[in-house]
Amino acid sequence: MSQPDTPPEPPIFFADRDLGAKIVPSRLRHAGFVVVAMQEHYGTEKSQEAKDHEWIPEVSALNMVILTNDTAMRFDGLIRKAIVESRARCFALARQDLTGPQMADRFIANIEAIHHITSQRSGPYFFHVHADRIVDMPLRRE
Repeated sequence: MSQPDTPPEPPIFFADRDLGAKIVPSRLRHAGFVVVAMQEHYGTEKSQEAKDHEWIPEVSALNMVILTNDTAMRFDGLIRKAIVESRARCFALARQDLTGPQMADRFIANIEAIHHITSQRSGPYFFHVHADRIVDMPLRRE
């Protein structure tokens, strides 16, 4: 008799500085996400100084999935190159005018879709997270 398939390990999510260190990570953890806040990983001072094109490859090498509120990341050539070359997996909130609880709620509302994507696809990818769906946003590979 064969062994039943074991479900994939849940991903470890990396909440970048735009999501803060308290409200969003705490609410996501309460909802079942495994989350490392940028400030926890790098310390408060370094997390404020760390350049996106430098920390993205570092956390991607640790197999963490990036959560952010910075949709513009995919348009900056240096950051986009870091995402593509490090095969980063990114989920960015589609709106930047949300409160901490609202940001967390957007990720929580889409937890099943996010887990499905992270278990089925390798990076690089960049998704916009809306209230009721996530949308794959193309990354130009220059």
